Amino acid sequence: MSLRIGLLCVACLVGTLAFPLARASQEPGTEELIRSAVAARSRGNIQLSVDLLTKAGEAADSDRLRTRVAAELGASLLQARRLDDAEKYLRQAYAGSTGVGRARVAVDLGNLAFS
Repeated sequence: MSLRIGLLCVACLVGTLAFPLARASQEPGTEELIRSAVAARSRGNIQLSVDLLTKAGEAADSDRLRTRVAAELGASLLQARRLDDAEKYLRQAYAGSTGVGRARVAVDLGNLAFS
């Protein structure tokens, strides 16, 4: 009897952990694309940054990731002087952001206004 209960507990624990682990294994690809894109932009390789962020946007599976991609893509497009495209993504990111993330996007929108 106690062996059955022990096995049942292990099965429940594995089932409880499996979903978050499966989800976490999906996000690092998108997160890694975002990190690589930001690094590329910092090195001055704006087109690579835009390309990586476009891929990340296609792979993003949550509103949080889509908002982050939109903010980073807007910043990269702003640096590329593709102002109409930048505005579209920055407005999308602003609408989906809160707190510090929203303030950062607001600064990029302000820079866009002066461009």
